[in-house]
Amino acid sequence: MYSKNWRSKIGKRSNPTEISWRFELHSEYMEFLSEVKTLAELYDWDLWGGGVNNYAITLSQAKRDGLSISIGLVPGFNYQYCVCFDKVWNPNNISFNGYKKCISADMNDALKYLHTFLIGNRYRREYPGERICVLGGAYERYPLARKWEYESIDKAREKEGNLTTV
Repeated sequence: MYSKNWRSKIGKRSNPTEISWRFELHSEYMEFLSEVKTLAELYDWDLWGGGVNNYAITLSQAKRDGLSISIGLVPGFNYQYCVCFDKVWNPNNISFNGYKKCISADMNDALKYLHTFLIGNRYRREYPGERICVLGGAYERYPLARKWEYESIDKAREKEGNLTTV
């Protein structure tokens, strides 16, 4: 779906007929969000996904001591996965400065870190089935982002084709 080395393209001008690194960032985040959703269901945590300007998730325990963990792809750290333990529900409310520790640039390492945290902080609600799951604006806009990316590639190819036929 996306190139694993999209981080090497950050800030560089790419070929307009190739997929933009920003779309690849969005695609990786969607895959990450999907995996986190599975972990949240397995361990019975509430899940909040961030918007398109904040590629982050928060898992929280609503009726316990309010324990939460947020993981975000932070621009200041070259879009590495970083962690924040502030007690918030919505990851959009965390500034990029709130992420103090980088986990990895690899999604699988971030998922392992999260899995280890969830195992170490097992939680079962008093009333099962009351989990909150909000996937966020990035998830909702993904189909549009995909459409727009492919439309821009098609336009660039058309333009490139028109230039070569003249």
